[in-house]
Amino acid sequence: MRPLCLDPRSSILDPRSSILNPQGAQEKADLAKLSAQIRDKDAAVRQSAIEALGQLKDPAAIDLLISALNDDNQDVRSAAALALGQTGEDKGVEPLAKMLQSQRLRDRRSAIIALGTISGG
Repeated sequence: MRPLCLDPRSSILDPRSSILNPQGAQEKADLAKLSAQIRDKDAAVRQSAIEALGQLKDPAAIDLLISALNDDNQDVRSAAALALGQTGEDKGVEPLAKMLQSQRLRDRRSAIIALGTISGG
């Protein structure tokens, strides 16, 4: 598997991309692009999009991150939890607290780390 920054389908990690430096209309376009990418069939594309959403710190991204907590892929769920923690938004606390009930150890670990990040710990 080659890194996404070399993948022609993805500009998320391309340093020439403005995706991680949004402003005004560009921010809305970036959010729309990332929103589409978190529904991609490739889990690596979804994971990269989620990581970028966490860096945007855009309140509109919170709901996308929350929905990604239910992804079928473990790496994607973990990335969503950690990205949600990065945002520092209180809206993420309840969904992350629910994730603590998961049967999957990694889900619980990711939720704990994210909740600690939100609370400033």
